[in-house]
Amino acid sequence: FAARALGRPELPAVIEDDAVLHIVTLGVALMLIIGMAQLLLPQFASERIGGPQSRWRSEAFGVALSAAVVLRAGGGYFGPDLPGESARWAMAAAGVLGLVAALAFALLLLRSARHHERLLARMRAGVPLSRSETAPRGAPPPD
Repeated sequence: FAARALGRPELPAVIEDDAVLHIVTLGVALMLIIGMAQLLLPQFASERIGGPQSRWRSEAFGVALSAAVVLRAGGGYFGPDLPGESARWAMAAAGVLGLVAALAFALLLLRSARHHERLLARMRAGVPLSRSETAPRGAPPPD
């Protein structure tokens, strides 16, 4: 977008400015929030204590948000060259993907928070954690 703007005497179009804003917020900020929250929030840590997390989760968020960024940026960059309303449809699809990813993350966080509270209650009550909640992955069963 910047290189394209340097070659023109007029200011960038609003759709291009908006695309850059979405690339930064959706492509960097939201991905960073979702990715790091899965590692740092205590609610998700409690899930890891309970057993292995779903392996698809991080990959699914990464693919969905990356596709949303590509669709949003492509709609803004190639908008003048695309036929009809193609650019607007691409941007709308990007918005839906981003919204679905954010809602899925919120639901996973709520589910993890419930699991976290149950785990804390069991620990306060002195109930020992089961083997699957304490043994590292691939560890042999205790004798």
